[in-house]
Amino acid sequence: MAKAVTHVLGVDLGTRYLKVVELCLQGNRLALVGFPFLIPTPDGAVDGGQVVDSKQVGAALREALKGVRLGTRKAILAVAGDPMVIVRVAEMARMKGRDLEDAVKFEINRHSQFDIQELYYDYAIIESPDAPPEGENMEVLLAAAHEETVNASIKAIMDVRLQPVGVDVMPLAVARSSLLCGGDGAFDQTLCCVHIGSSATFIVMVRKGMPNFIRFLPTAGDTLTEAIRSAGIADPSAAEAVKRLFADASILAGYEEPLGEEEEDSVFEVSDTSAEDVVGPEGEEATLLDVEAPIEALAEEESSKARPPEPTAGPEAHVPERSPEEQHLAELLADGLEQPVIDLATEIRRSIEFYRRQHRNEPVDKIVVSGGTALMGGLRSFLGGELGVPTVLCNPFAGMDLPGNDPNLARYLQEVGPVFAGAVGLAVRDMIEAPVAVAGS
Repeated sequence: MAKAVTHVLGVDLGTRYLKVVELCLQGNRLALVGFPFLIPTPDGAVDGGQVVDSKQVGAALREALKGVRLGTRKAILAVAGDPMVIVRVAEMARMKGRDLEDAVKFEINRHSQFDIQELYYDYAIIESPDAPPEGENMEVLLAAAHEETVNASIKAIMDVRLQPVGVDVMPLAVARSSLLCGGDGAFDQTLCCVHIGSSATFIVMVRKGMPNFIRFLPTAGDTLTEAIRSAGIADPSAAEAVKRLFADASILAGYEEPLGEEEEDSVFEVSDTSAEDVVGPEGEEATLLDVEAPIEALAEEESSKARPPEPTAGPEAHVPERSPEEQHLAELLADGLEQPVIDLATEIRRSIEFYRRQHRNEPVDKIVVSGGTALMGGLRSFLGGELGVPTVLCNPFAGMDLPGNDPNLARYLQEVGPVFAGAVGLAVRDMIEAPVAVAGS
């Protein structure tokens, strides 16, 4: 990919938080410029990854960036949200020119409820490193978004006098960040990138640096928050705070039942099916918890602080020493969270197995987990144990040159790395190639 933009802002307009990161390419090194921004999204301004109130989003960005001296105004942003955005890998007969263009339009029309005239779209042929050059078929990566979705996101950042130089899709951005975590060696591996957003989780299988499989799941951060709310903490902010501070998947580590017998038709590549088809079997209703008044008061107190996520230090969100009351709450939460967390692990496993069946049973080297919910205590180790694949949290800042070489900044970036996976992946869109020196080089 040509290095068209080598000093740029990556802007991730999320449902819960707006993320902005400034990166530049210095020689063959990626460098962080300034401090990344994590800004609470105004209520209702972004829904399911789609900007629905560009004025509110623009106002929030303007306030956060007030007085900040940016090194560039160029920005790359992403669009998201079903059914307004389509991302899929399609297998097609080998063709080129007008025939390929017509085939792409047909494939997009087949999977979109909108007319092609209402969509912005792009495509790229995926050149698998070991595919026969004269094979009859080829894989094509397709991305399409409704023009209103794209225009709303662009308007939001233009209101802050940022210059949009590119619009991307979040699965590809996260895949790039996952590659950064493993350094140059990641380009020779097969990675399973799992991004747990607020309203959806998506899985991207990346083989030797190329995306080969994309799947969306309905189980996401909001699913876990709703499980907590059904347990007796009705206030959404309080439930979110409780999840962030006290949920601990490691308590589920003794879960001994199998993840479920595989159903032949339970997993489909997104390129071959609709969103409804990939929804796994419904789990049992979450257990209702009788949350005691003192614990509920504790949740309300934490939520009233209204601060962004504060993951603790270490390669995984660490569960600090708790009081008996807090431990009691963590155990109660485990009862309610057990089913959705198990469902998530089950669907990731099914996706990996489906991918392996389509690719000569090749092994998956690593699972890279990102998104705010990835910071839930014990989740990384739980998924790794259940799936039997080495599992790491995404830290796309690893190996970057940092301003001032501040060790406290490096530690903070390691803690929030999974949250900024999308923003960093957007910023490096035109920067990361196999020769680019990243982590540890």
